[in-house]
Amino acid sequence: IAVTDYKTGVGILVDAKTTRPDMVAAVHASIAVPVIYRKKAFFEEGRRGVDGAIGSPFPAEQVVERCGLDGLIVLANRPSEEIIWGWATCELLFGLMLPGRLRRALRKTRRAFMENLDYLRQEALHGKTKHLIFWSEESVSVLMRDAERLKAIADAAYQETLELIDRAGCK
Repeated sequence: IAVTDYKTGVGILVDAKTTRPDMVAAVHASIAVPVIYRKKAFFEEGRRGVDGAIGSPFPAEQVVERCGLDGLIVLANRPSEEIIWGWATCELLFGLMLPGRLRRALRKTRRAFMENLDYLRQEALHGKTKHLIFWSEESVSVLMRDAERLKAIADAAYQETLELIDRAGCK
């Protein structure tokens, strides 16, 4: 679970099995978007955390290295072309309202994402870690509340996955 430490702005990967007080608290902290979610969220025995995407927008290298993976499947929650302009918008809107360390961490998210994407590409080129990224047709965020739209997006992703598996000859 990716959580951003509120005091330092540093992204942390929390082990869901061993975190205290519990996994739910870590997930709660990992999705606590600053400015939007005003309550304080804590993980790891009272450590305050916020949205994991600020400090660890796409921690592919950390996950691969920490877990010793030889493959990784990523389910992206937005279209690939939206990644670039979406961050610029977030930086502009939220950056001014965040404390200094979180603001600096937010400014680094785009670069960190691209570095991790490049890491996966390099790993694949050198025959190390294979990866598969499913890019969503449209954005899905924690703010989306339309259950029918969410179901339609999930159904479309499921069908596309089945088609991809069929084309690859996997049964």
